[in-house]
Amino acid sequence: MVSKRPCRSTDSNDEADSNEVRLRSGEGKIFIVPKEAACLSMTVKKMVDTHEDQPFWFGIGSKDLEKVIEFCKLAQDDTSPAVHAEFISQFDDETLFNTMVAARDLDVKSLLDLTVNAKPIHMHTRSFATHPPPSTETRSRSWT
Repeated sequence: MVSKRPCRSTDSNDEADSNEVRLRSGEGKIFIVPKEAACLSMTVKKMVDTHEDQPFWFGIGSKDLEKVIEFCKLAQDDTSPAVHAEFISQFDDETLFNTMVAARDLDVKSLLDLTVNAKPIHMHTRSFATHPPPSTETRSRSWT
């Protein structure tokens, strides 16, 4: 069963303690995240290691940043692939795609791998269905 621990967020200037990191979404919402969980993101880890001022701002939507944070907390507590798959299985296609983009931007490799492999995308097949490849005759004329 997937844990439903909510992300701690604030709109005020609450200070994060030394074991927490403050992450700001593109809309300005601030999430206070345990440092160990936040550092599953290589991007955040590099920022923490260089002692940059917090909150760290990311141009990622609040909903999508929250999903990444939830995954990082889950992955910190439970490394079971089945639990991770259950977490992702609850996403609709739009949430899955947005989470994949956020995982890429934040460099959370385990989440990126999970989202990419969650639902195979048959873009190549779909594009041929709506736009068939040009005939051999057309291709040969375009190269001359």
